[in-house]
Amino acid sequence: MGTAVGIGIGIGRKRKNWSSYWTTQSLYKFIRSGLSLIDSIGGNNGSIITSAVYLTGAASYYINTPVVLNIADGFHISGSYQYKANLATNIARIIMSFRATGSDTAEGVWQLYLTTGNKFEFFYRANGAYRQLTTNITPVDGTWYDYDVHITGGKVVFTLNGSVLNPDLVAPTSVPAGKIVVIGATAAGASLSAGYHTNIYLGSSSTYSRYPMMEHTRQVCYDTGPNALHALIVKVGNFGAYVNTKCSHILDKGFALWSKANNPDIIVPFTDQGVEIVPADGLSILTGYAKSYSRIGSLDNINMSPCILRLPNNEITDRSDTDSFSDACRAATDYDVNNINDFHISGISSVATLASYLNNNFKGRIFPFVVTQWNGGSYDVIRMDGIVILKTDKKGNEEGKIMTNTGNKVFALLDNGSYMYDDDNYVILNS
Repeated sequence: MGTAVGIGIGIGRKRKNWSSYWTTQSLYKFIRSGLSLIDSIGGNNGSIITSAVYLTGAASYYINTPVVLNIADGFHISGSYQYKANLATNIARIIMSFRATGSDTAEGVWQLYLTTGNKFEFFYRANGAYRQLTTNITPVDGTWYDYDVHITGGKVVFTLNGSVLNPDLVAPTSVPAGKIVVIGATAAGASLSAGYHTNIYLGSSSTYSRYPMMEHTRQVCYDTGPNALHALIVKVGNFGAYVNTKCSHILDKGFALWSKANNPDIIVPFTDQGVEIVPADGLSILTGYAKSYSRIGSLDNINMSPCILRLPNNEITDRSDTDSFSDACRAATDYDVNNINDFHISGISSVATLASYLNNNFKGRIFPFVVTQWNGGSYDVIRMDGIVILKTDKKGNEEGKIMTNTGNKVFALLDNGSYMYDDDNYVILNS
């Protein structure tokens, strides 16, 4: 039977000075800044790892967008691509394209790809001839490449990692029929360049459509401008690959999650902070779906969009350490033997999950700062404002005060508003 003890901020003879308390008691205290976790105690910063889609090197593994682009002034594609050296080097490998067959000669066909000699290249067919922008850059395994191809002022400009390459290629003199954009390769025999894709823009002039890639989303619904078109991921392998994408759009702007029983969720990113996309009526991929919730983005907190928090190495962040962390922690789906300081946002934002991860004498050391919302049956964390990791284990009244200050009191089992404690003197949490 738990023991109930009344505590709270300001209860007692002296109100706790939390600023001073965190300074003296904390090992780390993190707040978000972009994709960094800034430690205000000792400067031992962590990072936020967002997710990308990994497309394997097989034909028909692709992202099919209904976006039609004309090879004309204003044509624009850009994105981030991380090369993976798991294909033979003597075949051309497509990053982004319109190419219906391996030998398509139609006007308006274009590709961004790696040549048989393993060099970045962009080519298009217009006015009865092929035109090519070839580079001497060979991709390095695991390296991110920010690419941009656009047509402006009668020239085709190809930029790779900030360097303008071959800027003098003449654009088409007449406009071929527009082609649908494909991220990857759809044709049998057309080999896809295996790698990670994210932060993609498609469009013309100054109005582009953004395609940040998301975790566990076999179907992904994105706004593509005034026509309410959307993207559908088809046959994509290795979902939810967490890599340093440099893409923080959904954290910064926000998103809505749409759900359907026995189907993968559909995530719709906001176009700007608080600017939510309302999918068009009758959109086929949303048949039977209903919006579950939306989360506004921010530049300095985490809105619970899927991500990994990579913390500095210490016994209290090393999930392989059997003294501090339980077997349940290492059995969790987000445990990575190669990245033992990684925590998925869904776990580290939950005091209940942390209680199952941490062994006795460590349970009272990690606390997320959270904002919660009642969903009709329980409380959900809708935002995490930071994390504190303490030098020593906290129990009893002190743990209870920390739970209150960090916004986690709603997850505790209370007796007339007072915390209850187990036989080891830890706060009892709601089951």
